[in-house]
Amino acid sequence: MYFITSNDTFDSLELRKKVSSYLKKKNMPFIAGKNTKGIDAEYILAIGDDNLILETFRSLEKKQIPLLGIASTQSFLAQSDAASFQQHIDLIKKKKYKIFKRSRIVASFNGQKYSALNDIGIFSSKSASLIRYSLNLNSGQLWKDNADGIIVSTPTGSTGYSFSAHGPIILDEPSILSITPIVVFLVNSIAFSTASLFVPAI
Repeated sequence: MYFITSNDTFDSLELRKKVSSYLKKKNMPFIAGKNTKGIDAEYILAIGDDNLILETFRSLEKKQIPLLGIASTQSFLAQSDAASFQQHIDLIKKKKYKIFKRSRIVASFNGQKYSALNDIGIFSSKSASLIRYSLNLNSGQLWKDNADGIIVSTPTGSTGYSFSAHGPIILDEPSILSITPIVVFLVNSIAFSTASLFVPAI
């Protein structure tokens, strides 16, 4: 069973029609929708842009369902597009694929938990205000500083917001997160093991 989700843009909806038609032609069962909660699917097809792919991963929470991103516009996270989705669906049907696991991070604030596949930004609630923060490693303080904000990034997110703030690019999928302070004149970037970082990875 496939679960199909897509953006509401014209290009995405047109591509979703083509994907749905191909699945029908191949007698492969599917359902379409926006909400992944409670779904019992073997695979997810996310048709659209990077925002949709990230949102779909976020909505899965702790579920581990393989997701194929099919780009209807420019995308860095999608593995397929309008020209190649048929070939990729055929490979999935034949079980000729590899599953690459991606790290996710969870932030806890005021009793609420927020998960992300790419990054989590921490900023002051007041505009143009510095935050004071400290990083603790194995119950010991490792770093203390002031900044406009900090970005906690997974390897997936290392080429996005974190990179634009002069953070490191993390290749492949090692078990690390990067912490990148956002400051006006000087930016330092440090990488830590997910096992001892103050933001847990799941």
